[in-house]
Amino acid sequence: MIETSEAGTSRLPWTELLSAVNRAAISDDDRMSKDSWMGAPGASEEEIAALERRLGVSLPPSYRQFLAVSDGWREFWEDEEPGLLLPAAKVGWTRDLDPHLASLSEEWEEIPD
Repeated sequence: MIETSEAGTSRLPWTELLSAVNRAAISDDDRMSKDSWMGAPGASEEEIAALERRLGVSLPPSYRQFLAVSDGWREFWEDEEPGLLLPAAKVGWTRDLDPHLASLSEEWEEIPD
């Protein structure tokens, strides 16, 4: 269920959504205890604002809400390979975080409209 704030912006129920994902993940992974939490404590408003200043953009409200509930996510499963959603302090532009990966996009041809 998507809630609406007094300001009229949509608010996703991140706590409930992430709890459901966490339950599903630990039930499928014998390596994780039933008390495992794949998330992290939420980012503060100042940490989220610092990320926006560093990137020079305003984050979408849903991503700000996610970070406030869980400042990153330790693992998710995709073809059995672990992944990571970075905490606010480590989020950045691909060109800065992984220049090699960013350079690969320069080789791609632009797709016509």
